[in-house]
Amino acid sequence: MESDKCTMFCDLMILNEELSCTKSAITNFELCNLCANRALPFFMVDTELLISVNADLKINLALNIDAITEYEINPFNIYNEVAITGNDDLDPDLNLFNPITRELSKYYSEDTFNKMINCSNLQDNIKILHLNIRSYNRNCNNLWTYIKNIKSKFHVIALTETWSMFDNEDQIIYPGYITFAKSRTTGRGGGVALLVDENLQAQTININSTFNSLLEYLFVNISLPYSSNIMIGSLYRPPNSDVTNFNLDIETLMNSLPILKKPCYICGDFNLNLLNISSHHLTNEFLNNMSSAYFRPLITMPTRITSNSSTLIDNIFSNTLKLNEYPGILYADISDHLPIFVILDCKIDLIKKSKFVMSRPNTEQATAHLYALLENETWNDIYNLSNPDDISILLDDKLNRAYNASFPLEQRKHRIYKTKTKPWLTKSLLKSCKKKNRLYKNYLKHKTVESFNKYRTYKNKLTIILRKCEKQYYVSRLEYQKDNLKGVWGVIKEALHQNGLKQLTTALWIDNKIVDDPTVIANTFNNYFATIGQKMAADRPYTYLFFFVS
Repeated sequence: MESDKCTMFCDLMILNEELSCTKSAITNFELCNLCANRALPFFMVDTELLISVNADLKINLALNIDAITEYEINPFNIYNEVAITGNDDLDPDLNLFNPITRELSKYYSEDTFNKMINCSNLQDNIKILHLNIRSYNRNCNNLWTYIKNIKSKFHVIALTETWSMFDNEDQIIYPGYITFAKSRTTGRGGGVALLVDENLQAQTININSTFNSLLEYLFVNISLPYSSNIMIGSLYRPPNSDVTNFNLDIETLMNSLPILKKPCYICGDFNLNLLNISSHHLTNEFLNNMSSAYFRPLITMPTRITSNSSTLIDNIFSNTLKLNEYPGILYADISDHLPIFVILDCKIDLIKKSKFVMSRPNTEQATAHLYALLENETWNDIYNLSNPDDISILLDDKLNRAYNASFPLEQRKHRIYKTKTKPWLTKSLLKSCKKKNRLYKNYLKHKTVESFNKYRTYKNKLTIILRKCEKQYYVSRLEYQKDNLKGVWGVIKEALHQNGLKQLTTALWIDNKIVDDPTVIANTFNNYFATIGQKMAADRPYTYLFFFVS
């Protein structure tokens, strides 16, 4: 049975003018509310009220569309007061992406993203990034080179398909971030990780549940200053895993997480195309399970685009309506998945920085000037002294004067945030990386052989140049430190991003409980080895020995 008036989800009549609505791809029975009401008695009683309501709806709809298409400045100026729960008139199947999703996700290049951040003053807003990186070791340079062109720091970076093993998880590190990683226990591939700003307090959330599918997950709890805590998760479903078991595991996971009273953002590659919810019932079931736990998807556009398909398999799910969110998709060819992000309307003041700082120059000219002053310095007055204290004071005075003259304190403005990056990345190389991403964007839009060949040729040449520059940088550094073993190891640690000591994270079973506090573990070991002699002596039986001397 079909509607006698339309085969659409809604049919609005305003002063005898019909507002055409998007037709559904579903060919089954469809009956809009207006056509259904025509069959009821007294249908025309509240015609004026219906016209006024529909007119208001049409005006609001037009305003929302204009705001979305013409917006360039502040994303948080647009509000949507529609709640995900508590409204019986909302059909979740028909209103999943709009209007429950507050903002339509858009595509951004580095320049447009930086313009939006600077014009809207969103430097201090919490930013979450997700990317299916498909091997961190292979694509980490591409990731951090791309983030170098982003003039704002992502406070949380969720990665899937890190392809890490338990013995090399410590390689998923980068200066300025604390890494939480979880590798696949059986087989190769997979793996999830979360990189959290080192200025934020984060801890892993343990989930004691048994899952039937190959679901990979990792959750952390982040404490925000002057705000409530938030939970952030990284999930990955392998494409060859059973979707039915995955849906059951998602339901179990939602029941295991303490998410009812805490904002939570679940980032991941679910390998389920949300654009096919009307034709693939298992994908629809997955979305229903997430909606039942009050989670809604923030990304509404394809995140994996090839020459043959465009699918929405990566997403960020949110369960909170307290924070205004602005999601988006970045043009980047780090892997075959596009990075996705969400900016929260929540500012955090991590460190109060002064406008000016004092610093000393660190140049070769300053060092050469110091050597010249020391060579021309007269030391006869020191030789004429006999008291060691007087000699030490005079020597310190001469060295300090020469040092302050060569490396004077200078006042300068405190620089805005810049991602810690490779020193060999010059401005020209960064511009070349931007051009490569523009060619990639052009290929995704047109999908022609000509655009693909142009992008691939430029990318291959740029990759060769980047690798050559990196190699020359470390060769020169090692050559400079060849007579200094400590300096050589410092260069090696710099290349591996291992500038700090690895923290002890192994938990031990002590006094019938699991302990992960490093201080308690160290004291327990010290107490064990300090008293092991007495304990061994106490356990040995006492023997009476008699010696007879003749």
